[in-house]
Amino acid sequence: MGFSSFLSYDEIENWIGNYIHDHREIASIESIGQSDEGRAIKAVHVTNDSLPMDDKEIAFIIIGRHGDEVGTRVVGLAVLEWLASHDAREIRDRQHVIVIPVANPDGCIHEVFGAPASHLSDSEKSSLLPLGERYIPDIVMDVHSVGK
Repeated sequence: MGFSSFLSYDEIENWIGNYIHDHREIASIESIGQSDEGRAIKAVHVTNDSLPMDDKEIAFIIIGRHGDEVGTRVVGLAVLEWLASHDAREIRDRQHVIVIPVANPDGCIHEVFGAPASHLSDSEKSSLLPLGERYIPDIVMDVHSVGK
């Protein structure tokens, strides 16, 4: 991967589009809601679809709740890249991993904190909670960073 700088929202979106195209056999994308400014909040699903879903653990990895935490912007992409690797084959067989690379697109665009620190924003409630009701997670990781 090797990113040389922090990524913009558009660069993240383009990278994810290419990832889905290149890894259709294991990855799909879903719009789970909209930000206050009308941007899609997306979830990337990665798993081995040829194996029964009933037997799989579900992992959520939520990134980018706070738009000024630019250090997190490469984390979701790095996780997705690893999930597509040969080393992650067993994970794909045993788990359904759902990565939300930018939970707060407006905050990402404007590089502002943009979401409450102690609870979910309204757009997070309308996107993340319904996703969690459809795919009850066994584990949730909420990734944050401090500063740039």
